[in-house]
Amino acid sequence: MRSFEGAHRAISYCGGVLEFDSVTKSYGGNLVLDDLSFAVQPGQMFGFCGANGAGKTTTMRIALGLVRADRGEVRWNGRTVDLEIRRRIGYMPEERGLYPKMRALDQLSYFGMLHGMSKPAARQAAAEWIDRLGVEQRTGDALEKLSLGNQQRVQLAAALVHEPELLILDEPFSGLDPVGWTCSRRRWRPGAGPVSRSCSPATSSTWSSGCATPWGSSVAAD
Repeated sequence: MRSFEGAHRAISYCGGVLEFDSVTKSYGGNLVLDDLSFAVQPGQMFGFCGANGAGKTTTMRIALGLVRADRGEVRWNGRTVDLEIRRRIGYMPEERGLYPKMRALDQLSYFGMLHGMSKPAARQAAAEWIDRLGVEQRTGDALEKLSLGNQQRVQLAAALVHEPELLILDEPFSGLDPVGWTCSRRRWRPGAGPVSRSCSPATSSTWSSGCATPWGSSVAAD
């Protein structure tokens, strides 16, 4: 693998194989991904690293169905990723994707139901994750009233509340304190491992068991 500087994304599984098969994407005349192919195995924690502008976020958005590839496809257990599969994916974005004026517990319950959980099951799972991540004293507070570290814990809980089979994290270490980090490591091992995007090869190498590096029109995998 070439040396580089850049950011960190991550991908993780309970089971199944995630495959990127000849994925190509351009924006206007700018070729961002060219014939990108790699696979993440069941239970593997996988770092996705590269310099800014290398195509990491575009790749993750294609995996989530937020962006369409010009060519190629992403498969989960041999099946093209569709709405049903996307409901089984947990995603933690780099920028917070939560409602600032909504209470933490209500917010996590809502995200659980969006992923197909019943209201009682989503409420119970939300309460359990809030307790695990140490923000049980703030369940009735609006997100905007929490510290940045606690907001990041709630964001992590939103990605995990529905017990996803596949977990995609965008810059997972940004703002996550030691308690949240310890909890997340326990959750991902041994059954589930994340796919993570990052600019930091050092962080990725200590955190993940596999790594891929997009270089605009290619990928280096280790």
